[in-house]
Amino acid sequence: MTHKNNWLSLGLTISLYAQPLDTKIFGEVFKKTRDAVVTIRISTTALVNGQPKTVEGGGSGSIVSLDGLVVTNKHVVDDTTRNFKVVLSDGKELAASFVGMAPDTDLSLIKISTLPVGGLKHIVLGDSDKVEEGDWVLAIGSPFGLGGTLTVGIISAKERPIPLPSDSGQTQPHTLIQTDAAINPGNSGGALVNLNGELIGVPTMILSRTGASAGIGFAIPVNVVKRVLQDITNKKTTV
Repeated sequence: MTHKNNWLSLGLTISLYAQPLDTKIFGEVFKKTRDAVVTIRISTTALVNGQPKTVEGGGSGSIVSLDGLVVTNKHVVDDTTRNFKVVLSDGKELAASFVGMAPDTDLSLIKISTLPVGGLKHIVLGDSDKVEEGDWVLAIGSPFGLGGTLTVGIISAKERPIPLPSDSGQTQPHTLIQTDAAINPGNSGGALVNLNGELIGVPTMILSRTGASAGIGFAIPVNVVKRVLQDITNKKTTV
């Protein structure tokens, strides 16, 4: 009897895990979160052959409060960035200002200067300590300037020790979330979310021999983002 029950239990377990994933959930999560993810457009003037030329660049960001605070990467916007704007998912372009950055983490905080009619949607901050390898995740951002791009993958590793440059010029060890969701230049500062639509990481870098996605991307855990948000808004200088 015991032997038979064990086989019955095993059969139930197999049938449970064999159930296919309803991929429509990806679209549902995207609809829930895309309005809280923005494109950041940056214009700089550089001398080319002795002549001034406007150079366009940018990245992504996530709205984290109804009053317009946006989290992004420090390598996208820092205290030296002068001309940048935030583009909402509907194409509205809004002025924004620099708020602060974390000295030893690739995170910055900017703020939308004037809220649009109807207000803003913000992303819900999750808990990166609860993520597990194999969990489905969605990356939302503006790779190569293509705003509102969705890619899907899993968490490949949750505690990768990856060195990131600090303000002092030294690299600081950080534990990052690794994912195989496609992340490309321009995704930086955007959103890595779980199937509840909660932010669990901020894409910050990739490993690639070509400069394009090789399925090895890294995101700063949202629990680090929470601490940085608190420190910056409290006017602290370190994280």
